[in-house]
Amino acid sequence: MPLSRPPRLERSLRGLQGRERELGVCAALLQRRDVRLVTLTGMGGVGKTRLAVRLAHDLQDAFADGACLVSLAAVTQAELVPQAVAAALGVGGEQLAVEAVFAALRSARMLLVLDNLEHLLDAAGFVAELLLEAPGVCILATSRAPLQLSGEHEVTLGPLGLPEASDLASDIALRSVPAVALFVERASEVRPQLTWDLEALQRVARIVTRLGGWPLSLELAAARLRLFSLDALGRALEAPLEVLTRGPRDLPARQQSLRATLDWSYGLLRPEEQRLLAWLAVFPGTFTPEEVGAALGAVGRLDVLAALVEHGWVGRAAQDGGLSLLEPVREYALEKLKEADALDAAREAHARFYLTRLEAQFAAGSPRADRARYLTWVTATYPHLRSALSWAIASGTTALALRLERGLYQFWMAGNGLVDEGRVWAETLLLHVQDSDQATRAHLHNVIGHLALMQGEPLSAALHHERALALARALGNPVLEANTMLLLAQARQFSGPDLSQTEALIREARARYTTLEDRSGQQGATMSLVMVLHAQGRDAEALQCVDTLAPEVHPGHTPLLRVQVLVWSAWLRIRLGQTAEAPALLADARRVAEGLPSPVARSSVERVYGEWALATGQPGDAQAHFTRALEEARRASVPGVLASITEALGRAAEALGDPEGAAALYRQVVERDAGRVAPQVAEAASAALARLSQATGRQGSAPQHPARTTPLTDLTARETEVLALVARGDTNGQIAAALGITLPTVNAHLRTIFSKLGVASRVLATRVALERGLIRQD
Repeated sequence: MPLSRPPRLERSLRGLQGRERELGVCAALLQRRDVRLVTLTGMGGVGKTRLAVRLAHDLQDAFADGACLVSLAAVTQAELVPQAVAAALGVGGEQLAVEAVFAALRSARMLLVLDNLEHLLDAAGFVAELLLEAPGVCILATSRAPLQLSGEHEVTLGPLGLPEASDLASDIALRSVPAVALFVERASEVRPQLTWDLEALQRVARIVTRLGGWPLSLELAAARLRLFSLDALGRALEAPLEVLTRGPRDLPARQQSLRATLDWSYGLLRPEEQRLLAWLAVFPGTFTPEEVGAALGAVGRLDVLAALVEHGWVGRAAQDGGLSLLEPVREYALEKLKEADALDAAREAHARFYLTRLEAQFAAGSPRADRARYLTWVTATYPHLRSALSWAIASGTTALALRLERGLYQFWMAGNGLVDEGRVWAETLLLHVQDSDQATRAHLHNVIGHLALMQGEPLSAALHHERALALARALGNPVLEANTMLLLAQARQFSGPDLSQTEALIREARARYTTLEDRSGQQGATMSLVMVLHAQGRDAEALQCVDTLAPEVHPGHTPLLRVQVLVWSAWLRIRLGQTAEAPALLADARRVAEGLPSPVARSSVERVYGEWALATGQPGDAQAHFTRALEEARRASVPGVLASITEALGRAAEALGDPEGAAALYRQVVERDAGRVAPQVAEAASAALARLSQATGRQGSAPQHPARTTPLTDLTARETEVLALVARGDTNGQIAAALGITLPTVNAHLRTIFSKLGVASRVLATRVALERGLIRQD
């Protein structure tokens, strides 16, 4: 039967979102005469069929005999593929299907699309023969795994692009993110009345990130907006397999729900592939083939893992190039692991492997020596370590949990935003430790105390260290006793008025370290002594102490201590009027700090740079440095550091001629942060606030914006003005320009407004203000 040109393919009513690159790559390949076979691979529901249909439509005129689409989803045996192709071509009759196809296509110039070949991979032999028999035919196949034929060009479709942190501040940027764009398009089909302002798009960003940018899951989630609000949908997606059902009726049955898609794909795996997929559920975040093999032994064979990658179950993470599971896939795999009654075995294997690696990293140097390499490794591996610790505590494997904590406590103390979490873990473990294990209890009290101090709770910190000191003395452990004395002194520096007693405690600890010949301990005690001498106004003595450490912190040694010594050396010289020497010290400190995974270190450098700029008559530069220091400190979530920088920003605002902005910053330190910051900082803010109030009173007339309050709240008139501009939609920069104040002052006003109104966003602040009649709705 002669070949007739297939009917023209119509363009889909729905466009492609985020597949422009793959569309261009495939179109270019398919128009090359030396390319005969292109296979689109990827997980089910990733959009292979939609892209193939679009390519067939776009390229049908580039082939003399057009394009023919052959759907193989309903074909159950590889032997029946030739019949399906013959039927799509409209040939066959009394001929055998294979012969009819070969005869019809032998002299044709056609694009043949074989859609859904993944369950029919044994038909690869027929495809290879067809390419030999019909040299003018180009085949575009879709499959969850490549056909493994010579000359095959594989194009893998991964999840759609996800929003970056930098996109979250702009609705324009979010709309351009492929995963967000697809969700918004599908959601608008079911809820056309939805408005996509920045707040709504930020909710969408969280949803699409939770689903990993998987197109099928995004479409199913968008369809659920018939039932849920965006907020409710985000909460419901904690269990995506139960929520993502009831897809469009024109989708294949296996894609009517997420579970059906996964069940279909899972059934195509061999038993050993199914087993490894289930065990991979215990790997949060990214992982490497080497880690899987070492942790899971025979279960994690490289060839089996490679098969899962080929079939699209395991993808490659964009951020670090490691392997990962999409979150819905991980949930599905976890179900399979529980069904096999292997959850505890897999979790324990995972936990013990990462514990071994953690202990090796922690032992790379003494506990107080150079920890930069250790911190970098733990930062990258923390999702696995957190999961291991969680399982060890929940399963009652306390000894393993304590070993994990011993390897993690310095990471929590490094100022990386995990102080709160670290304290919760340590307090939880303390409840599981027997009273008779005094050494472990003392260690945990010290960890909790130090983290409490970082949280701005010096009294609680001192209490824990006092308990630890009593245990250390009962044990007769001189090293533990010296360490605890030093920690207690640091807490008392913030909680007690008598700094002379704190100084005596530090000197006693330093003497103990000298007796023990513990040089790292001596260095730590010396730095604590520097800080307490400075707190007493004895800056010359403090500088002498810090200068004794300078020869010991050469470039190749202890980066964290090196930053600390350089920063304090610069700061004390600034205090003593030796400002010319500070920039070189700070430049050296910045070079070291930028290579460390410690926002606290970077914040300290920027803070003292700001002090230098302020001391040398450059308040604008000082404000910029303090602002950068504040940004780094926020990443670390250390309240005392934040409060101290806020006081410094107040001095910069005052030097810039903005007394109202300065007063707002000082007031924040005095009213909110007084218990979290060193007493001398709180006292300085309080004195500055009083000085500004007296200066205002001596002017003989009311200030331009008196600090009167507004009904139903204690917003000042200036804060009410700021809030009105927020409600109008002005940016922080526009507000600063309109009111003639600086950007940090606007930020300070907004923080105060949010605190007073009990809200956390500009939209909610506007809503509350309108409801209370604080501003007019024009």
